[in-house]
Amino acid sequence: MNRRTFLATSGMATTGLIGGCLSEVSPGTGPDEGNESPNTTATVPSPRRVTLMETDDLSDYDLAVGVEMLSSRVDQSSPARLAIRTTNTGERRRLQIQADDDCSLFNRADCESHPEGLWLYHAEDLPDERKNHRWEPDKDEGRSGGDYGCQSPIYETGATITNEYEVWDDFAIPGYYPTGTYRFETSFKIDETKMTEDSEKLAEPTWGFSIDVTMSE
Repeated sequence: MNRRTFLATSGMATTGLIGGCLSEVSPGTGPDEGNESPNTTATVPSPRRVTLMETDDLSDYDLAVGVEMLSSRVDQSSPARLAIRTTNTGERRRLQIQADDDCSLFNRADCESHPEGLWLYHAEDLPDERKNHRWEPDKDEGRSGGDYGCQSPIYETGATITNEYEVWDDFAIPGYYPTGTYRFETSFKIDETKMTEDSEKLAEPTWGFSIDVTMSE
């Protein structure tokens, strides 16, 4: 595939994506050593700002995906929020682009940022509690994912699915909402409309986008 990336200026950036199984995550270091690190205090952390940087293009696969920042400021009242809208611009076919609490575009391990430090939570599957004034789950244990598989529903030409995510701190990594540039990446499963025992995937391209986290006033 002739994969192209482009700079997002404002609003929507056109592009495409899916999930995998989650494995245990060991604590690591964030990309910026100057970030607030203690997870044991109840002090209110300094605000951050999240900016959409680059997105990949999947038009070669007849998919248009837009990423929109719904909320860029991270403070004690709200984390960063974004929406990913995926449109099937090709023929009628099966795609794993559903949006629910079990299966969504970024699913399980694909919710982890690269480098480590942030985590995407689907709007339909947010943590029950957060730690102090921070946007991190009130957990101390490692992560593990559910043992289930995601199906590929049929989508007509022009069908659009919207997935909304909140960008939280990765509680398994030292520090809090570290500044720096992060990429989220997933694979997109495209299947034939009629599924049989002999059916094969039509394609499974990789898609992703990047964001930049800075300190805010």
